[in-house]
Amino acid sequence: MKGYRIDPKARRITEVTLGDHYEEINESIGSRLFCVGSYLPNEDAVFVDDEGLYAEEKHFFSIDPRILKCTNPAPLCGIGLVLGADEEGNSVDAKIDLEQLFEAVSWGLGACEAEPTLSFEVFGFNDASKFWEKLKEEGLK
Repeated sequence: MKGYRIDPKARRITEVTLGDHYEEINESIGSRLFCVGSYLPNEDAVFVDDEGLYAEEKHFFSIDPRILKCTNPAPLCGIGLVLGADEEGNSVDAKIDLEQLFEAVSWGLGACEAEPTLSFEVFGFNDASKFWEKLKEEGLK
């Protein structure tokens, strides 16, 4: 099957050909375990080293969601591999065009600024007085 190897150290995207065994994904990206770092349109997926952040030497890339609608705008660590999927979830040829992928990929940690996201914290209280104290601390009362 045809895919695209994203090498952030070399800052290069190359076309690769793999067989149909999942271990070839590990071989292609130099990993022991892989995971999906992001999904792309047309059922394409970007596979990355699941232990990439533990590597001694780290290199990052991002896929800009403003250019290519991906599910994860955060930087990905290590080599990426783009492959497609069929109706049953098996890996097949990547459907994305190399030029389109190249346009969306940026190199480094700050390569793609994600849209701000809301966050929240959950606190548990076993009596009302602690609840009111927390509100005062946060300047909400």
